[in-house]
Amino acid sequence: MRTGTKTVIVYDVELEVEYETSEYVPEVHTLSNGDPGYPAEGGELYITSVRVNGTDIYELISDAVMNQIENECLKN
Repeated sequence: MRTGTKTVIVYDVELEVEYETSEYVPEVHTLSNGDPGYPAEGGELYITSVRVNGTDIYELISDAVMNQIENECLKN
């Protein structure tokens, strides 16, 4: 797992988001010997904390807003 922090803006509110990501292993369709490959694994984002002005509001966030925060975190 890798950890990180990112500042995102959702509904004009600046949020400090702490997260963990699992290691991403890309899909391999076919192995070099012609055998079937394997599906992609990992790459999931797990938000561990959402802060506004230093106060953690993670437990107060609705699922819909959490989805928006996750989408913002995934943007480069």
